[in-house]
Amino acid sequence: MFSLQVHYGGYFVKDNGIRYVRENIAMFYNVNCDRISYIELVQEIRLLSYPFNSILRYKHPNFDLNSGLLKVEFDQLVLEMFDLFWAYHNNVMDLYEEQEGD
Repeated sequence: MFSLQVHYGGYFVKDNGIRYVRENIAMFYNVNCDRISYIELVQEIRLLSYPFNSILRYKHPNFDLNSGLLKVEFDQLVLEMFDLFWAYHNNVMDLYEEQEGD
């Protein structure tokens, strides 16, 4: 089981590195990585006013936002995301919502 820390409603800025600003944060606890698909992940996050034209990215557990942002677009990438966090023994994932065109 994992927890997702979802950063949403903000945007990325690039000044002395990448930061996500003006954000809201929501926590999803006890996410079963064996039972969640990309569609289910998006449906849960849409409850937070996640726009339909948004991109989901997660932060690699071993890197910062400058070099560790990876896109999540379909089921295989969701599985790879969970596998990566499992490999690093990290059970809290940072997921970022980014509106397309930002």
